[in-house]
Amino acid sequence: MSKNLETPIIWEYQNKQYLLMNVILTKDNSIYFTFPSNNKRYISKIRMKRFDNTDYVEHQLKLIDYDKENLEPKISFHPKEMIAHVNSNITKKISNDFPLLNISATKSKLITYFLQIIFPANPELYKEYTDTKHKDKLIIRYLPHNDILNIEIILHSKDIYPDPRYLPPFAIRNFKFYSNLRSPYKYSYTIFVSTLPNNSSKNIAITLNTKYQYCTYILDESK
Repeated sequence: MSKNLETPIIWEYQNKQYLLMNVILTKDNSIYFTFPSNNKRYISKIRMKRFDNTDYVEHQLKLIDYDKENLEPKISFHPKEMIAHVNSNITKKISNDFPLLNISATKSKLITYFLQIIFPANPELYKEYTDTKHKDKLIIRYLPHNDILNIEIILHSKDIYPDPRYLPPFAIRNFKFYSNLRSPYKYSYTIFVSTLPNNSSKNIAITLNTKYQYCTYILDESK
């Protein structure tokens, strides 16, 4: 019988491993992204910006405080409605749904640039990973050097294999590698790993790309 498949995304640094996020594939073809921590995380700031009807432009973030009660936020993909869903693992009080942009030329297939996640190079932000139960995991061997870790995720039908040419232009991306995660279900995902030349970021920043807008969430930790 099919079951949920969980893949930890791990940062290996100074002979230790740290859990950045989990990706969970479920038998109904949904995909979940969670961000476990030692202290419960919450969304502290947000920005929602509709796409410009122009050529590619890089924007500076102008964030506002996010006052919805939330703990341990998660982002998920649901193919039946072809939406992204933002919710809380605990309070269940966010519940935002966004239609996705499918750029596949074939309607029965899926290709969507889904997430960009910035992880500061601070081990104190992450749980040390010591589990041995996961058969599949992605290990990022990253030595910070005045930069930050940038992860981008494309969701797609499992028989499609995106490469870096599928990524949007980003002038300061220092590309490292990419990995296609094999899936027994209808949909899979490819993770692209790079660094960005900025070490001032103190929090995880998640940008969700949807059909009409992008949504940026800043994760903070409860004290």
